[in-house]
Amino acid sequence: YNAIKNSLATVRRKQTGNLSVKSLDGIVTRENCITDSEYLVTAFVAVPKNLTKEWTNAYERLTDMVVPRSSKKIAEDSEYVLYSVVLFKRVLDEFTTKARDARFIVRDFVYDEEAMARDQLRAREIVEQEEELLDNIAEWIKGSFSAVFSAWVHIKALRVFVESILRYGIPPDFLPILTDDGAFDMHEFSNVLSDYTPFVFFELPWTFLDSD
Repeated sequence: YNAIKNSLATVRRKQTGNLSVKSLDGIVTRENCITDSEYLVTAFVAVPKNLTKEWTNAYERLTDMVVPRSSKKIAEDSEYVLYSVVLFKRVLDEFTTKARDARFIVRDFVYDEEAMARDQLRAREIVEQEEELLDNIAEWIKGSFSAVFSAWVHIKALRVFVESILRYGIPPDFLPILTDDGAFDMHEFSNVLSDYTPFVFFELPWTFLDSD
């Protein structure tokens, strides 16, 4: 279950966050990309909202071989604006470095419909596996609860017996009582118990039985 849970957390991280970290699957479309060129490539850059003007003025001069006026706004969120820009493949690494120095984040993204379909299928499979495992675990817990609860109460009873022997000595001469504090007035019950001081007392917390 932990392996499935970690895989699901990874999938959810890709689907959340801002445009500088989240998956661009479903955000970038084929129309936003150059996919059939031997020399050109489309880069996708997450620009902080307070630096959009700097991006517009600077992106063409970050390196040579950037196609002029090729920057287009793709999406935005509360923190970043995602732009596309066209440049020659040979300068992509240099462009990435220069952009990072200017606080622009070039996303590591290649448009691949088959890969996106595989990722979506894998995400659905992980969600289904987690739901199936949770159902199995819930059934196991329901089936095991009676035995576990019975053992827990027996341990409490054994502890009362041992503590009573240690306090009152042997031979055993005491009366164990199980009471429900919701069935009577605790103040009156405390007055009754005062007649039997000292006594051994352990609480059984039942509150977890009230939860679904």
